[in-house]
Amino acid sequence: MPPESGVQWNRVTWYSKLLAVLLFVILVWGAFYFGIWYQKQIVLVAAPDTQQTASPALTYKQAVFGGEVPSAWNVFHGPDSSPAKDLPSLTSANQLSASFASGPVAFGDGAFNQVDFYFLTKTAMQDLVDQANKEGDEITQETVGGVSASVIHYPTDNGQVDKNGTGGKDYILGTGKSPNGVDEFLLMRDWSLGDRAFENGFQHFLQTANFASGW
Repeated sequence: MPPESGVQWNRVTWYSKLLAVLLFVILVWGAFYFGIWYQKQIVLVAAPDTQQTASPALTYKQAVFGGEVPSAWNVFHGPDSSPAKDLPSLTSANQLSASFASGPVAFGDGAFNQVDFYFLTKTAMQDLVDQANKEGDEITQETVGGVSASVIHYPTDNGQVDKNGTGGKDYILGTGKSPNGVDEFLLMRDWSLGDRAFENGFQHFLQTANFASGW
C-alpha cells in the first residue's frame, strides 16, 4: 500500500477555501479593470477629431441696399454701359445699377451665379411680365427687404445659362425713386443656375437687405 500524500483531494480544507477566495477576488477585480480599460479604448476610437473637421466661420460684407453677401464674393457698383439685351424697353438712362457674384462679375449671356440690379420703366417691367406669361413661367409674390415683389421663376435648360432659361429668378420691386430722380421699378435678376451654395448666400442677402426706404 503506497504511503498517503499530504494533500487530501477529496476533502475541503482551510487552504482550499483560501485558494477559492483568492481566485474569486482576482477574477472579479481583473474583470472590473479590464472593462474600464476596454471602454477607454472604444471612446478613443469613436471620438471625432473636431479640430480637423470644423468648417471656418462664414463672414459677410455689405453689398448694396444694406444687404450682406459672403466676404469672398465680388461686388460691382454701376452703372454699366450696356443694358440687358432682353429688355428692349430699357432706355439708355436705365442701365445696370449694381451686381454681385460668387466669382468674377460678368456681363452678357454667360453670366451666372450672379445677381444684377436694373431700374425699369413701367413699360420695361410690363414687357417682362408679358413675356413670362407667354412662356408659361411661374410668377409668385414674395416680401423681400420689407417690399412686396413679383417673382418670375425661369426653368433650367440642360444646365445652360442663357436669356431663354437661366434656372434663376427675376424679382420685380416697385416703385421707388431711382438715381435718375423718377419713379421706376427695380429688377433684381438672380442667375443662380440652381447652385445651392450661391442660393444660400443670396438668401442671406435677401434677409439683410432693406428696400423699404427706396432705391
